[in-house]
Amino acid sequence: MNAEKWGGNSQTFDVKQTVEVPNGIYKITWNGFYRYNNTTDNTNDIAAAAHADGSEVINSFVYLNDQDYPLTSIADEAAVAAFEKMPFSQGDAAAAFGMGLYEQSAEITVEDGQLTIGVKKTEHPGCDWTVWDNFRITYFGVPVEVAHTWDFTKWGEETVTNLKAEAVKVTVVDDPDNAGKTLCTDNDAQWSDHEKKPGTACETYAASKDNCFWSITTPDENGELAANGVTIAELKGLSFNSTYSAGRSLAIAVNYPSTSLGTYNGPAYLWFGGKNQEILTIKNVKAGTAITMGIESHKPADARGVQLFVAGEELKDAEGNAVAAPTTYTEQTWAVPAVATSTSSTLRLARLVLRSIPTNLSWLLLRAGQVRLRTETSQVMMSATMSLRNIPLLLLLLLLS
Repeated sequence: MNAEKWGGNSQTFDVKQTVEVPNGIYKITWNGFYRYNNTTDNTNDIAAAAHADGSEVINSFVYLNDQDYPLTSIADEAAVAAFEKMPFSQGDAAAAFGMGLYEQSAEITVEDGQLTIGVKKTEHPGCDWTVWDNFRITYFGVPVEVAHTWDFTKWGEETVTNLKAEAVKVTVVDDPDNAGKTLCTDNDAQWSDHEKKPGTACETYAASKDNCFWSITTPDENGELAANGVTIAELKGLSFNSTYSAGRSLAIAVNYPSTSLGTYNGPAYLWFGGKNQEILTIKNVKAGTAITMGIESHKPADARGVQLFVAGEELKDAEGNAVAAPTTYTEQTWAVPAVATSTSSTLRLARLVLRSIPTNLSWLLLRAGQVRLRTETSQVMMSATMSLRNIPLLLLLLLLS
């Protein structure tokens, strides 16, 4: 049977267990709900009304070490629809949990050999009700940390061959109205060595042919880009924004050392165009690490650069200063915080978002980037089920051994 605390028999409470466990990544899954009620009447009506008008307050939480997770509302629309009512007894709750309803999960990284799992209620507004059960623990092992370097100054033979195989699908003709310029038809190619989109005259095709390839494709489910049906090895681990990658704003230069604006620091690079564009995401970045990128402005007279964000917060350098957009080639470093200041919570894995700066519309050149990533083993190394109620500590230790 599940555990419950309600109305008159629960003011605030805190039920927890702390056990010694192997370090690594854990996924904790549970079923539970909280019924808000700020009256003395034992009814679900208050919760339903408060949930509907937005005045509902969730006062009960599951917590894993120092991280709190509000329990699902008893009035959760999906659960109520599936159960065809709101539970009104422990038996109802058990039946709903048995259907997989009111289920939540969270992942936590244990680094000190201790895992605390608890349920608590922080306020007592009236005849509220908390029910929980079916805590399940899955252990994924110790994360592997690697310093990943992307080098866009060297594109492999396979990548270049596949980019050319895409570009050959593009039909390019002389523009009858503009001498020395060309027009193109993409013909469902994923990459084009014609900079301008169909219907727009281009004057750089003679130089860019087989040398620079603009993306007109969308990424796969992992955000990775392909050419000729093959994932581009040099871009693996970067999750691209599909709208951005399909719009000729991203290019791979394999041998494009100069344009009419000048000669660059080298002939090969990854080219970003547009301002204030979300370009890509890097997942599983280790909190507290540094990110280094070599960046150059396409137009030396104008500063062009990128901004990096974690949890919506723009990253700064190690001294807390904004990282200025460069004109000439510059290696720049951003610091990923160990704490997200907006939530004051510890970061274990950061989701890094890269955007172009909101000013100076045009192109910038990214030559290299280094990020320390924390990757997780995919194998489930241990799975256990527990009831956080009266289970003996010894039994929990056996489950985790």
